[in-house]
Amino acid sequence: MSDSSPERDALGDRIRSMREELGMTREALAREISVSSRYIRALEEGDYSVFGARVYAQGVLKKMVALIAPADVKNCMDALREAWDVHADEGGGHSRLVSTVPGSKWYVTPKRAGIGIAATLLATFIFFAGARLIRFNAPPVLVIDEPQPGVALAEPAVALVGRTERESKLTVNGRELTIDEQGNFHERIELQTGVNKLTFLSENRFGKNNSIVRYVVVE
Repeated sequence: MSDSSPERDALGDRIRSMREELGMTREALAREISVSSRYIRALEEGDYSVFGARVYAQGVLKKMVALIAPADVKNCMDALREAWDVHADEGGGHSRLVSTVPGSKWYVTPKRAGIGIAATLLATFIFFAGARLIRFNAPPVLVIDEPQPGVALAEPAVALVGRTERESKLTVNGRELTIDEQGNFHERIELQTGVNKLTFLSENRFGKNNSIVRYVVVE
């Protein structure tokens, strides 16, 4: 047990007396409030080193006193705050972070925090690697806004409008089209009278391609 102080001794003696007046052992009280008996012992002996933070010592104390002496809850909580300040001044602070009341197995230690961070980084890496792999295997986007399927024209020329991936090579019937920094294209080509088959082919830097065929009739 760590060195105690008058404040801790007074609080510890007080809650021990209340418990003993009811004829309850530490173990019985611990079962009633669902915590480990070592936390009750720590409070009674003024050994706050087992608590990760004051809020958890307060949680145990409040449950204890609410059961054995409800009218004394506020006084005991005030006494704990004073005793804890003395404990902190004596260098009794802890680096462990606790996520639930003492006695729970769900607490965060530096080791667990490190594992959590590593797991998060690994999951992030897997996500981006998976996204990159999907992109690598996927064909480039190709959208043809003009000409519309089966359009009939009165003049032997047509506007080619659409978009694809900006780093792709885009051709129509083998003729390369110019795309801007956003992947958009807008050109005009000459056609022959009758039915014209226009084959748009977009090939990305990974060698994946996508094609769309449009038929245009020139009357």
